[in-house]
Amino acid sequence: MARNSGVGEMETGEDYRVKLKSKKIVLDQLEKYRELIKKLLDGQSTITEEVKQQILQDLLWDFDRGVQESVLINGESWEDAPNERDDEADCKTLDDLLDENILETTLKRRNYPKKILPYVVRSLKAERELMKIWTLVDTPLELAPQVFNRV
Repeated sequence: MARNSGVGEMETGEDYRVKLKSKKIVLDQLEKYRELIKKLLDGQSTITEEVKQQILQDLLWDFDRGVQESVLINGESWEDAPNERDDEADCKTLDDLLDENILETTLKRRNYPKKILPYVVRSLKAERELMKIWTLVDTPLELAPQVFNRV
């Protein structure tokens, strides 16, 4: 029986890797823990700088590799998952474009009523003038009430 012997699988064949939806979350957490590892290593006064740099490089590489092998991003391994940092640049461009459109619309809402106001006033004045000119051609007759005789 051919089995996938990937990291995180036990004898039962179950995948014990942590399932996540975003690579960005993992990268942010990795950054935090890298800083913590650097601080812990800087606290070691008995180690020379050259050795600290070598240990730091090895620790960070092992830590990153261990995390990458222990997570699934949307059901895909770390290498197969899309890099979301590239998408952030596209989102930033899209956000900038949206902000520009919102600003343009806001300016139009403020300026267009000022631009059309004279035309609206002119139209209302013309309508008022037409109402003054309008006269009844025929005068209505008053009708007296007629009594209907019943036979």
